[in-house]
Amino acid sequence: MAMDPGRMPAAVRPLYLKALQFFQAKDYAAALAMLPEICAVDPNCFRARLLEAYLYRDNGQPLAELQALRELLAGDWEVGSSEAAGLYADAWSLLGAAWNFIGQSESAVAAFQRAAEWEPDSKQKAVEYSNAVFAANNLELPPEGWQRLFTGYQELFKTVRPYR
Repeated sequence: MAMDPGRMPAAVRPLYLKALQFFQAKDYAAALAMLPEICAVDPNCFRARLLEAYLYRDNGQPLAELQALRELLAGDWEVGSSEAAGLYADAWSLLGAAWNFIGQSESAVAAFQRAAEWEPDSKQKAVEYSNAVFAANNLELPPEGWQRLFTGYQELFKTVRPYR
């Protein structure tokens, strides 16, 4: 059964907010310690599992971050709302950054492109396309590969008219 990444049961909300406060205070151990309690209430809490990836990232554990994100994104998610799409795009973007951090540029480009596909905000969508281009700088792409990368930009900005 598909799950909505934007859904958060009422019982999970205070636990998640407490874990988020620990994260914001840079008390990563306390935030991470709360995740099993959150997952006991709702094993499919997308936000808590995304927070887990951010905790690993900020704690300098890129391989744990990659594993958490790959498991999260392998789930059966029903991305119907703009909020859910934004969360899903965040996860893909974080995955791209993690791949890029460990030198897996091809995987990073693909993840950033997925983030751009899901991102509902046009400004952030442009950032994701930029991230893909940045990661691709480490690849030896033929001209048609670069053209494919810039297709997203072209589509995003096709209605923009110069100011006169």
